[in-house]
Order: sequence, then structure tokens, then C-alpha cells
Amino acid sequence: MFDKEDHYLWGHQTCLSGYKAVTNVPLIIMGPNIQKKRIQEQVQLKDLFHTILHMTALPIDKIKDLEQDKSILYQIKTNTTPKYILGEYLKIKKEVLEIVNYYRKSIKKNIISKTLNDIYFLRTNQYKYIKYNNQIEELFDINTDPYEQNNIINRNKKLYQEMKSILQRILNQITNIENLTSKTTDKEKDDLKNTINSINFKGI
Repeated sequence: MFDKEDHYLWGHQTCLSGYKAVTNVPLIIMGPNIQKKRIQEQVQLKDLFHTILHMTALPIDKIKDLEQDKSILYQIKTNTTPKYILGEYLKIKKEVLEIVNYYRKSIKKNIISKTLNDIYFLRTNQYKYIKYNNQIEELFDINTDPYEQNNIINRNKKLYQEMKSILQRILNQITNIENLTSKTTDKEKDDLKNTINSINFKGI
């Protein structure tokens, strides 16, 4: 499994944003029982955890944290890749200001206000809706406008309201939103350690 997340020389002009230059990363999954295939459907990196557990080939009842329907391999095999993907970028203000100051000459001026605010986005295979904490909103057709240059909210009010409503409903279901505003919590670290120990998988 190969995943490259550092945009290196690309995307700094959209630094700390929810645009494709920052969020679009290559993902290659290889294995002895995986057929060669390139998919066009969207998948999410959050599901890599379940995908890795799935690839261990351990009995499902022995892996208490595996949700098989969240395994990317299972989704591809059963044609159940997610219809909606939630993305969030909850920022630590001090770190954001340091980065903006460092890249101030290369960051596009029209996204400075977006850069300083938390970002949530919801996307399908065709559309992406982005909401910033300063109330700026954007909607893009990522098939016809892959670099997200044309905000179509005013041209498609019905779709805008639909995606906005779905995003808000998902956010309302998140009960630990305060934890998302910080780095990995002690509880998350302990849960991860306990999960790894419970698998008892040799060779890692």
C-alpha cells in the first residue's frame, strides 16, 4: 500500500485549503490476491485503517475494530464506494499564522481569509461543497472544473442546499468535535495502542 500525501512543490499557493491541490493524493494498493485495476470512484484515506486490517486476512471475528464495509478493497469489490466523503481541516491558530507568514508571498491573496478559518467539505464523484467558518461557501463541479475555479452556488441553488444540509447533518452527528480541534488525544493514542496489541499480528 503506497500513499503520498506531501504535495512538495505543488499546491503551496492554495496552502491550508480544501482544494484539489492539497487534498488529492495518489493511492496504490498491491497484494497477491488483488487484481490490477484503476478506479475512478472516490475513496477516503480514513478508510485505510479498515483496509489494512482487512488485508491481514485474519478472521473478521478476531479483529474487533474492523468494519468491513469501510475497507476500500471491500468497497471496490462490492461497488459500494462512499457516495459522500466528509473532509475537515480544523486549524490550530498559532500554527496557521506561522505557516501563512512563511508562505505569505506565494499564497493567493484571495484565499487568505479562507486559510485562517476552519474548513469542512463534502464531495461526491461529481461535486464538492466547501464551507468555511467565516461563512464563505463554494460549490464546484469537479468533473467539468477539476481545478475548482468556478463557484456554481448561484447557478445550482437546489444542489447547494442539498449538500449543505447533508454536511450539517453529518457534523451534528459528531459527538467529539472538541477533540478534532487538537492533535491526537491521549485517549486516541491509548485506543490505537490497545488495538495493535489485541491483534497480536507478528512481523510489524
